[in-house]
Amino acid sequence: MCGFAGVLLNSNDTTFSNEYLQAIKEANNFINHRGPDEEGHYFDPSIALGFRRLSIIDIDGGQQPFSFNNERYWLVFNGEIYNYISLREQLQEKGYHFYTSSDTEVLATLFLEKGVNAFSELRGMFAIIIWDREEKKLYGARDSFGIKPFYYTENKHDLIFASEKKSISFLMQQEVVELQALQHYLSFQYVPDPMTLTKDVKKLEPGL
Repeated sequence: MCGFAGVLLNSNDTTFSNEYLQAIKEANNFINHRGPDEEGHYFDPSIALGFRRLSIIDIDGGQQPFSFNNERYWLVFNGEIYNYISLREQLQEKGYHFYTSSDTEVLATLFLEKGVNAFSELRGMFAIIIWDREEKKLYGARDSFGIKPFYYTENKHDLIFASEKKSISFLMQQEVVELQALQHYLSFQYVPDPMTLTKDVKKLEPGL
C-alpha cells in the first residue's frame, strides 16, 4: 500500500527545528500500517519527506525517497504503475539505462524525459510527490480516478502533505471542523472533493 508524509517550507527565512523534524518522523509513523516493511526519510533546508513502504515490486531496489539525476530530484510514490514495463522498454529504446526493476525508477526516468507530461502516460493508481532541489519546485500528481489518497494543507509558513489526514492533523496540532463539509456528510454521507471534514485540509483532486 505504502504512504508518505512531508512538509515544504514556504519561506527561505525559516528552517526546520530539530523538534519539527522529529514531529515529521512521528507523523510518518502514524501511517506505519501502510508500509510496515521499510521506512525512509529525506531532509534538506526546504523540505522534509518521510515514506513507509510495503515491498512488492523489486524488494531490494525500490527504496524511497528515491533520488535521481544526481540527487537533483527526490520522489515518493504510493501506488502501482500497471504499464511500467512497456514504458521502461520505450525509455530503453531512447538510450536510458535502468539499475533497478522497480516501477519507481521508470516513473523517475519518464519524468526526466517528459517533465509533468509524464503523468498523463501513467496507467495505474498513484499519488506522487517529486521535489526539484535545484529549482525548489514541488510537483504532485494523483491518478485520474482518485484511487490513492493525497491530503494537504497550506499556510504562510509551510505546506504539509500526506497519504492520510491523521499525519497532517498531528502536525497541525489542532483540528477545526469544516462546517460545510459536515453539512454535506450529514445530508449525503459524502464529502465532495477537495473538501475534508477538517478545516483547511484538502484532498488533491484526481488527475492533477
